[in-house]
Amino acid sequence: MTTVPHDGNRRLSDIRAFFARQGALFCAAAVVVVAVHLAIFLAGVYVSPVNFDEAYVLQSPANLVKGLGWGSYDWQTGGPIVLFDPITSTGPTALVPVAASFAVFGVGIEQARWVMLLWYALFVGGAWTLGHKMVGRWAGLAVAVATLALNTRVDFPSSVIFGPAEVLGEIPAVSLILLAVLLLRRHPQLAGLALGLAAMAKLAALLAVPVLAVALLFVPRASWGVFWVRVRRGPELVRRFLSAVVLGLWVVVPVGLWEVVKLLGLGWTAYKQNLKGNLAFFGRSGSGVTGTRVTDFSGRIDKYQLSWFIPDWLATLIFAATAVIVVGLLVLAIVTWRRGGSLPGRVGAPEFAVAAIFLGYMIWWIFLANSLFARQSFPGMLLGGPITAAFVCVAAGVAWRSRHLIGRIAAVGLIAAWGVVAVTQTVRHVEKSFSDETYTRAEQVAAAQFIEDNFPQGIQSLDYWQNPELTFLSGVDSVPFPAQDDTRPLVLSPLHAQLIPGQYREALNDDCVDFLYSQDGFVVCTVAPTD
Repeated sequence: MTTVPHDGNRRLSDIRAFFARQGALFCAAAVVVVAVHLAIFLAGVYVSPVNFDEAYVLQSPANLVKGLGWGSYDWQTGGPIVLFDPITSTGPTALVPVAASFAVFGVGIEQARWVMLLWYALFVGGAWTLGHKMVGRWAGLAVAVATLALNTRVDFPSSVIFGPAEVLGEIPAVSLILLAVLLLRRHPQLAGLALGLAAMAKLAALLAVPVLAVALLFVPRASWGVFWVRVRRGPELVRRFLSAVVLGLWVVVPVGLWEVVKLLGLGWTAYKQNLKGNLAFFGRSGSGVTGTRVTDFSGRIDKYQLSWFIPDWLATLIFAATAVIVVGLLVLAIVTWRRGGSLPGRVGAPEFAVAAIFLGYMIWWIFLANSLFARQSFPGMLLGGPITAAFVCVAAGVAWRSRHLIGRIAAVGLIAAWGVVAVTQTVRHVEKSFSDETYTRAEQVAAAQFIEDNFPQGIQSLDYWQNPELTFLSGVDSVPFPAQDDTRPLVLSPLHAQLIPGQYREALNDDCVDFLYSQDGFVVCTVAPTD
């Protein structure tokens, strides 16, 4: 009689067989990579301070859960709530799941940041899949490590991302761009949907749409279609073009649905005002569409060099070397394609499109945008490390297969050099994730707890700096100082001291009457009411 193994035992044996096929060394390396990413993410959940921008955008899901609508308190006055606030630059793709978390687990920073694990896993997993498809499993691992290349704190204190756990739109946007690249060959409709969701996480993600649409023109297509309807007739070039059109149409779907939600929530008159507000914010927030330019190109190049967890000179060298490698591989791909062959691995238009997206963001930020904040280009720059690692692995594979001694020496040199870079950036990234800038989460929480315990009626804040970090952590309201006939205390933070030092010192010396709390740059003081 044949004995059928228990399903649990069969699954266990399948898992063992899988790991046996991968090899002990690869499995150990994969565990280390996953552990590093998890450590960095956990540092963000439990250690990293609450970001000014993060706290501001978290007002929307928090207010929704409280029954106050999707909006934030007015930037200039501290109230009333502005529904679908145009200044909230992180969109619903990132924030709606956070609202669900708040509804289930309550409003809090940890409840918000754990949601970002989904997006961070998609980003790292997408990078691994890209490298694995292009070259192989070890290349996938190298590309997954290269997601740690970017120093997202480079703009501190002006506009900072402390780590991947922060509830901001950059990580969701880049993860969905990567997903679109992976779906481009077989499922251009889903790729378009992913790009639409990416744009709803961070509007700058729209820069990737024309690049991937052009890439589709170079992907052989047996058919094109919408939904489940497939059309196989017509010249192949027409099928490619129509696939690109379909991708663009699917980008519009999620964006259009969100606009319908806004229209229903606001009404026609308020909706038109909201659209004008969105356009105005987009124009003045560094996009460059207004025609104004910041012409300090050397300053931007310096900022680019500082944006990586490697020495600045090495960042420039790697950028130049990567450009040479990508162009060389593109020429080689065209030559081998004309001869009926192909590059080693799976390298084609979608993979070259990733490099083009990275390059496009850099060109836009350096020459067209009107802000020196490197964060504006993060949806593209986050792809810089992974695509560099991927093409280095491809180049090493091409050199190794040449069977010439010089080629094999070059291949070993490329892999060794990238290994040194990978270890360097990983160590520095981990160190940065657990280090403090000028204030810590614990200091923020202590100040917020003091405010919550003693001033539930609310606080005053300098100018339009509404202290969103402390108001989110404490759950109290804030109005700009000086508020007429208002006896609520004035609250100052280390961020004020760094970004508006003159006003900070003036408030300390001239406006504060009695100091109620003063710790690590956080100050709570009484002020004389103004008439």
